[in-house]
Amino acid sequence: MHDMPFSDDDLELALERFLSPNPVTAEIGYNTLCDYLKKWVPQRLKRILPAKGVDDVYQDTLVKLWTARTTYVNRGLNRFRKFVICIAVNCALDWIRKERGEVVGEPAGEPIDEAAFAVFERISLDPGMIPRAADQEWLRQQPGEDEIELRKRVLAVAYVRLDKMPPRTAWRLSMGAAPYDQAALAAWMDDPAILLRLAYDTLYRDGDQIVVHLLGLPEDTGERELNGLYMKARNPNHKERVHEEFTNAEVAEVFLRYRYEELLISVRSMTENSHTSDDLKRLFDRCNARLPFVGYMEELKSSFGPTHAPLLKYPGLWKRLVFQYGVVETLPQKDVGYRTCAAAELADYRLTEGMINVWISNHRLVDELWPRLKRMMDGSDA
Repeated sequence: MHDMPFSDDDLELALERFLSPNPVTAEIGYNTLCDYLKKWVPQRLKRILPAKGVDDVYQDTLVKLWTARTTYVNRGLNRFRKFVICIAVNCALDWIRKERGEVVGEPAGEPIDEAAFAVFERISLDPGMIPRAADQEWLRQQPGEDEIELRKRVLAVAYVRLDKMPPRTAWRLSMGAAPYDQAALAAWMDDPAILLRLAYDTLYRDGDQIVVHLLGLPEDTGERELNGLYMKARNPNHKERVHEEFTNAEVAEVFLRYRYEELLISVRSMTENSHTSDDLKRLFDRCNARLPFVGYMEELKSSFGPTHAPLLKYPGLWKRLVFQYGVVETLPQKDVGYRTCAAAELADYRLTEGMINVWISNHRLVDELWPRLKRMMDGSDA
């Protein structure tokens, strides 16, 4: 998920300026970082705070970030993002404790669950905990299972089932120098947990992957190349077309809508061209019709065959996808539907926008996952 259209080069320069001993230079860098943070930090705070607390906690986070400037050691952008989230989490916990009588993510008037705070604090320091818990809860992954080994097994099965590779070739490409084990590979080919993980990995696509698909770019197009393409498309002085089918303005709008997850009304306000709301709606309807998820489901059904295709309507698979898109990445519910509902129908699973709304807005998925997170916290689930 990308939160604002800033390139890494822009942010690295802003971070260097922010840490400058010169207060004027530092303030310039700080202002750029605030422009970057103003969307994604409040989005994450909304998951754990009532609406009235989000702005207060966000402002407190920015104040503490400035205060930490003189002692912070620059270890790159990823470390900086985690540092900001840790500050925001601590500010959120302070705010809730002061309020007393409000539960994270629930209406006012309830007692605070201190155990939930402990889990949330742990999660802020271990971002991998949430996907591990979600995979265990909904994709039948076993606690303590080695993620690297699991990925190798899923890859081996994908090579055989989806890419139709000979088993020995699939084993060599996925398992490396490990001696070929025909019985093990055969067992993985029928393992529901591996097949569910393969289905999830096939049906989940982040914003970069969706843009690559919509624009017909090579699958190995990287983040830096996408950043460069977006900057050219947005630059009014760049007269050369960056895409054969789409105009430069349309390319920029596709990025804003699908990579940066802006709503139509926001895209309209962020672009300087003659496109009306109706023009944008037609463009995005055209793009939504090209989303790859139905095609991926057709491929999965064919490769799983009649014996294993029923796994594709396993409710946990769709809960895991909706959780990732709607809760972790905070996509609008209609966008979650675009990515899931038609593919679910093809799998004979009934998933509607109403169900997505209940699962997300009523905290059903979070409530399902919460006990497992607490068990992971106390060590009973690894």
